[in-house]
Amino acid sequence: MIRTRFASSDTRIIELQPTEWKRYKKLRLRSLKEEPVAFAISWDEARKRSDKRWRAKLERARRKFLKILVAEKKKNLIGLLEIHFDDRKKRLHLAKLRNFYVAKHFRGQGIGQMLIHKALNFITKQRKGIKKIVLATNTPQRSAIALYKKSGFKIIGIAKKETRVGGKFYDQYLMEKIL
Repeated sequence: MIRTRFASSDTRIIELQPTEWKRYKKLRLRSLKEEPVAFAISWDEARKRSDKRWRAKLERARRKFLKILVAEKKKNLIGLLEIHFDDRKKRLHLAKLRNFYVAKHFRGQGIGQMLIHKALNFITKQRKGIKKIVLATNTPQRSAIALYKKSGFKIIGIAKKETRVGGKFYDQYLMEKIL
């Protein structure tokens, strides 16, 4: 059982607008630096991306197939969760959660739970055709895995040696939630 203190009332979950791409870039780079094992891309690779590419990501969020949620506390971004929707006809019923992150100093305060709850609420209320939500997470991410399980996700498989960081390989759990 996960025991969580809930985030204070000065924490809110919002969507970033395309004009806020610099805030997104800063948070995303922070997540990659702070948690190098958690994500498929490295901090070094991401920091070399052009500003045009960072802006384009938030422009895509304006369309129907990507939603970027962030946790904001006193105007500082402290958490991130992306919802990706497939635009292929045979996969319109799927949503994918990606790039989940809460800054270390703010963990254990319910912020991750707020992000997951907001994402699930958006998917079930705004995208009624979604029947399944999938995600992948590296096996060392125990707190995230526990939160996903608490939110109704089940481990359905394991991808061996999915990522390599510093010469060490990490397995990845494949998880899903059927709606």
